[in-house]
Amino acid sequence: MKRQWYCWIEGQQYGPAEVSDLLGWVKEGRLHAGDYVWSEGMAEWTVARNIPDLFPSAVGAVVPRPVGLAGAAMPPLPQAQVSYPGKGMCVAGMVLGIASIVSLCCWCAYGLPSIICGLVGLILSIVGSRQAKRAGGSTGMGLTGIVLSAIGLALGLIAVIILVSIAVSGPGSFEDLGLDLDAM
Repeated sequence: MKRQWYCWIEGQQYGPAEVSDLLGWVKEGRLHAGDYVWSEGMAEWTVARNIPDLFPSAVGAVVPRPVGLAGAAMPPLPQAQVSYPGKGMCVAGMVLGIASIVSLCCWCAYGLPSIICGLVGLILSIVGSRQAKRAGGSTGMGLTGIVLSAIGLALGLIAVIILVSIAVSGPGSFEDLGLDLDAM
């Protein structure tokens, strides 16, 4: 992937854009040597004249800032999309947590898919959250996965306990509920 740039031109932020786009803006007169640019890996915004690909003859030269920007506040640096270890596990755990609750609502196989999805989702969410925390990443999706998976797992276990207690209570218990086990 090519390097992505952001520009601060006349109080407005533009980007992301590739250097070829910026060169076009220079030719059109939209981007001046005194405007500010930033790309991932840079500590702060810098004037465009300091980027050799844009203004090769102006590097280090004193170029006045465009009129009207003397007191303008610089915008915060754009936030790059960050990937961190454990992010995929957190997402998978969250999806499995949702699936565990949905499968229980449909009474799929009397709670067993809910228990399986909830247990696997809980494990993935916990492991993913720990990895994300160690890497300094966000643990929000992991926490969501833990909560949803735990709810799905608990409700699945409750459903199984209820069904087993009905089965143990005597013959005809499932028929009283309108459930036909022979059809399964």
